[in-house]
Amino acid sequence: MNSRPVPVEFRSPDDTVLDGLALSTDHTIRYPASWLPDLAAGQSLRIGGVSYRVRDVRSVGDGSERRALLTRT
Repeated sequence: MNSRPVPVEFRSPDDTVLDGLALSTDHTIRYPASWLPDLAAGQSLRIGGVSYRVRDVRSVGDGSERRALLTRT
């Protein structure tokens, strides 16, 4: 990936989901598909100075948004 900063919604395992009813178990990012159209499994990225490897990328809803599962490296 190039080094341009892109704003994303980042969730780590300590984040609550479902209005506080559960804890997230994965590192994930959500973002508009047009912002990172080429993001794919196996690529590396940095969030807050921490390196992650993309495990999977899936479209959300009508495909205009994507969710990527990450592994901390």
